Amino acid sequence: LGDLDAAVENYEKATGLDVNYVEAHNNLGTVLKAKSDFDTALNSFQKAIKINPDFADAHNNIGSILEEKGNLESALVSYQQAIDLKPDYAEVYYNIGIIHAAQENMLLAIINYRKTLVLLPNYAAAWNNLGNAMNMLGEDEKASAYLLKAIKLKPDYALAYLNLGDILPNIRFYKPYPVLEDAIIKLLRSRNLVLPIEISSAILSLLKLKPQIQDTLKTISNQKNIGLEPLRKIMLELNDLPLLIELMRVSIIPDVEFEYLLQKLRSSILHNHSTLTENDNILSFCSALAMQCFVNEYVYNECDEELEALKNLEKSTQLLLNAGQQPHPIVIACLASYKPLKEYAFFPLLAIPNSLHEIKTRQILEPEEEVFLRDSIPALKPIENNISSMVQAQYEENPYPRWINLSLHPVPKSIAEVSNLLRLQITNRNIFSVKNPQILIAGCGTGQHPITTSARFSDSKILAIDLSLTSIAYAKRKTRELKLNNICFMQADILELEALDQTFDIIESVGVLHHLDDPLAGWKMLANRLRPNGLMKIGLYSETARQHITRIRKKYQVNTVSPAKQEIRVFREAMMASNQPDEKKLVGSRDFYSLSSVRDLVFHVKEHQFTIPQIKRALEKLGLAFCGFEITNSSTKPAFNQSYSNPDDFYNLDNWNSFEASNPDTFAGMYTFWCQKIN
Repeated sequence: LGDLDAAVENYEKATGLDVNYVEAHNNLGTVLKAKSDFDTALNSFQKAIKINPDFADAHNNIGSILEEKGNLESALVSYQQAIDLKPDYAEVYYNIGIIHAAQENMLLAIINYRKTLVLLPNYAAAWNNLGNAMNMLGEDEKASAYLLKAIKLKPDYALAYLNLGDILPNIRFYKPYPVLEDAIIKLLRSRNLVLPIEISSAILSLLKLKPQIQDTLKTISNQKNIGLEPLRKIMLELNDLPLLIELMRVSIIPDVEFEYLLQKLRSSILHNHSTLTENDNILSFCSALAMQCFVNEYVYNECDEELEALKNLEKSTQLLLNAGQQPHPIVIACLASYKPLKEYAFFPLLAIPNSLHEIKTRQILEPEEEVFLRDSIPALKPIENNISSMVQAQYEENPYPRWINLSLHPVPKSIAEVSNLLRLQITNRNIFSVKNPQILIAGCGTGQHPITTSARFSDSKILAIDLSLTSIAYAKRKTRELKLNNICFMQADILELEALDQTFDIIESVGVLHHLDDPLAGWKMLANRLRPNGLMKIGLYSETARQHITRIRKKYQVNTVSPAKQEIRVFREAMMASNQPDEKKLVGSRDFYSLSSVRDLVFHVKEHQFTIPQIKRALEKLGLAFCGFEITNSSTKPAFNQSYSNPDDFYNLDNWNSFEASNPDTFAGMYTFWCQKIN
């Protein structure tokens, strides 16, 4: 019933009445373990074994306690004792598999998960872990099949969905996979199982295998304008693809072919809106298109003819509203696909129907909530640094990134558990004794970072700071939406953190320091706020990985000081029309497909780039020990291990510098690494 204290009381009475009651000792240990009283629980299990050395359950439970305490080798010994006593003990094979997976011995993990499934073929957790282990070996197709098996057995299995979301970024499909589509749709509809942009390329590869998509892309490429009947046909066919519609609603679509398709459809809807007013399915597609344009911040280019047609539609809508009438919902959806409804002068007069409720929520109600929340955000002190003020202005105008859903850890973990999962090399393990970590997110943007950190670390309290009030307001709205109460927000400049009378156990600053006037001064300020033995996560741009962007900026004389939206759109058109390697590489980046992200990628007002030797020198100067890179690309570690097989090589920055020289795209996102403050 969940009353653990009463359970403990009664089991203790039972063992008091019969000191040799072996099951009572074992059950008492189980309850104490559930209360996280591991040492006392271990004592109860040991008493059970003393009474009956052949009690397999107690050996298994001792193994689980030792595993919780990080003593994996001793845990394996206890598990093996349980198996020797009870060879068909399926749960123990499962536990042994978990330990081998934690030790990155995936082949042994797979063997034990398979033994579990021979005995318990409907054990969803074993199918999930088997899929995860296959993923670690790069067997993506098998991994996804096993995860789907887990989901079939347990339809609401959040961890299996999360693992599927981790696999999909690495997959491109070359044949249809209908069974997978329902699971992906559920992922996209969830609020906390996946960051949709991460799996968008996998989804697009699936969609491009569909005959109606292939036919539509071919039709569009051969026509300058889409006639009324082909337009109707295309919209009805596309609306009949729920995977596409869900993706359009919650994620930018990082693909040139789809961009041209949706851009042409938007223009054709604008020119034919008056004849498209009788079909609910067409309205459904128009609504999804409006949400896609809002998500990508209206990054699609607009020709002069289109702008004129939009101007005329605005005028006719204003006249209609002035006469006390309402435009058809398709007209509202069409307008919403060119700019947010809130930006039209007549929007207070609009009576938006329930069929467009999502547009109303995203384009009117949520922005209004963010305006309200701005007034509740405290400021450390005024932003005075000139570069900081310019960076602030950029993110006030283009908060980055705009996001809807994201992937959250289902069960927050201790610092020790997170460190073990990330395979960090910790210099001083005293940090593991911190049970309620105080965490600073320095540069929180629109909230993805502090929210995911909140879900990663158990019992944490987070202070999230940023220069931009617009970004923080977005972050605060999303935090309220997810009902999180352990994150506080503040407007602050990292360079002014000496005014903050607080220190932290963990500080994370990813994608921020390289936009400061003086990155090393900012990094030093963060180090000064870090407690002894504290951990720090840093993300910095790689000079090697961004050479193509540097060349493009120089070649096209990119204006980084307050570029106009149309200037960015015209630049994008030039990139997509080019066949040059640098331009094609840029177009291949998913950050190319929204206004704020392409501005952040190419047009940023201030950017520094780093090399690994520079990072190594900075760590030494700041008294920080390198703990390891946080690698998200599943192919990087195996490739690195081919050249550097010693486990300690992973923590050698000189080795990584050599590896990057041979693999220049290794840190295409940025260098993301952990370090520890040395006393």
